[in-house]
Amino acid sequence: MGQGRRVGMAGVMPIAPTEIVAWCQLRDIALESWELSIIQGLDNAFVRIAAEK
Repeated sequence: MGQGRRVGMAGVMPIAPTEIVAWCQLRDIALESWELSIIQGLDNAFVRIAAEK
């Protein structure tokens, strides 16, 4: 999912919700709300750590 991640002037951008939806559709997966929350939480942590470097 992160392979399509965008990089802007401020660095790494979070994965857009539309990218998560597209990823799920390609794999015929329906995420539970708690799974989506975990993915977004991990992505936010990744973006924050990448910004520190």
